[in-house]
Amino acid sequence: MTGRLKYTTASANLVVKTADADCDPDIINVGDSIRLSGEYQASPKISITLP
Repeated sequence: MTGRLKYTTASANLVVKTADADCDPDIINVGDSIRLSGEYQASPKISITLP
């Protein structure tokens, strides 16, 4: 068990609902479709089992 949680969306099915003045409008805008992925260290290590 590595203690790492990995998350990836299969498609760009998420939509930006709000963006503040710190968001560069050349990069992201309200209504844009996005795909997220990331890897996180869980501490303490946990075990997740699907039914």
